[in-house]
Amino acid sequence: MQEELKLFVNLIHKIIPVKIYKIHKAIGFYNSILNFKYKKQYCNICRDIISGNNLNDYLSIKSKKLYNDKLLNYFNIYHFHFDKRKKKRTNELLFFMMDEDNIYFIGIGNHAHFYKKDIIEKAELSFPHLFKNYLYDGEITDIREVDYLESIKGNSTFFLKLNNKIYLAPIVSNGMSVDEVRLYDEIIK
Repeated sequence: MQEELKLFVNLIHKIIPVKIYKIHKAIGFYNSILNFKYKKQYCNICRDIISGNNLNDYLSIKSKKLYNDKLLNYFNIYHFHFDKRKKKRTNELLFFMMDEDNIYFIGIGNHAHFYKKDIIEKAELSFPHLFKNYLYDGEITDIREVDYLESIKGNSTFFLKLNNKIYLAPIVSNGMSVDEVRLYDEIIK
């Protein structure tokens, strides 16, 4: 029963509610789409967002399964593929964050960007209000740059310095996000 509940909570965290959203674009985002080969598909995604269409078909095929989407679990950074669910997907991805009424485009990359700090840095620089829950306001006398790649792959909580601010990248050892753990705890109470 607990595994089924973890799957349910993981799915809730990944699934995007069907509604109309306002689109915001990160600093320098327009430069990344000027000569982009999937410009038509990008326009289709934008149309679906502002029309309130179901966006979940652009998510990874694995989004309906229990798996650790590292950027989503650490910093709530989602990604769309530029085609709707097919067996063979585009390698190019549209990285974004969201809140209740808005979708924030960060940039275009590929699956290798899951393990690169630049996506998170660009998101924090463009949309700092989305990172306020991760901001660490305690005192740290010596913060070393962690091996970001190893921390992400190892499901480790770590401190991350972004744009002269210190953030706590929270995750639990089984790979669930802290948000998922909170929801899980609320359900079982």
